[in-house]
Amino acid sequence: MKYYERLSFRIYAMSAVVSLIVAIMLTYLSIKIGNNLKASNEQILLVQKQDRSARAQIELIDTQKLLFEQKDTVDSAKQDFSNMQIWLYDLQVSWLNESEENAEAALESLSANINKINAFDAVGVDGLNDEIARYFDIMIEAVDAYVDENRVLGNSLVSDARDMARNIDQKLAALTQKSTRRVEDIANEVSKKSEEVAEVTAVAVSVNEG
Repeated sequence: MKYYERLSFRIYAMSAVVSLIVAIMLTYLSIKIGNNLKASNEQILLVQKQDRSARAQIELIDTQKLLFEQKDTVDSAKQDFSNMQIWLYDLQVSWLNESEENAEAALESLSANINKINAFDAVGVDGLNDEIARYFDIMIEAVDAYVDENRVLGNSLVSDARDMARNIDQKLAALTQKSTRRVEDIANEVSKKSEEVAEVTAVAVSVNEG
């Protein structure tokens, strides 16, 4: 009987084949597991990055909402001052109590908005309420002068008040420009962060599908 026909040889050969197959399977599984672990680690890192980006975006959106509210307050203050001027000039002509009441209501609303602005831009409104109060008082004095038929004094007071109004308008315009710039800047930041979140999400999906 030839050597290769012996039972022991057959068992040896079969054992060798099985061992080879097992070795190949173990090698394949090891590579597969390694790749899966690598992919899992990449996914974890991407999810963490995505979470950080999303949280940052939420904070930016909250800031954006706050800045919009601040801009609305500044815009309201500017409108209040304009309304107050309209009613004060109307009062000089009509002498109506309603005009004076409307002017006082606009002044009250304006003062309240200036106080709100003071919470986030104290430098911008420093002394502004006092200037507005003086302007209001001078315009009322001008009305009294017109009522007393002292037009020279009335015109002089209105001229002084007009210079004061110009200065107040400039300060309110500066506040408006500043608040508008803040809103535009935060809008750009939110847009950039949205793009970043979208990019990270797309990569995470790609890795997951891979």
